[in-house]
Amino acid sequence: MIGCCVLEPSSAAILPLLPQGAITALEGWSLSRWMSRRKPVRWGVVAIEVASVGAHLTLVAIDGDFGWTSLLSLSVLLPLAVVIPLLTPPAARWFDR
Repeated sequence: MIGCCVLEPSSAAILPLLPQGAITALEGWSLSRWMSRRKPVRWGVVAIEVASVGAHLTLVAIDGDFGWTSLLSLSVLLPLAVVIPLLTPPAARWFDR
């Protein structure tokens, strides 16, 4: 029996992956629009990164592992490393062109 060990994904197993998949798709779309230098692109990237942090913290809270270590994970620190420079005045001037 060659096909006896085929695993079919259940909807319960795929459900936690949907928020991160949607955020990844939005990030890819915003990166393709990066060269436009319009204000909505800047604020769109900020919103996507904040949504990424929110999705991560929501999934951690649902799992019951919420604590200081979840706030200091790379899933929180890396989006903050993107958002903080985007909120500076030089970034605002660059996106106003």
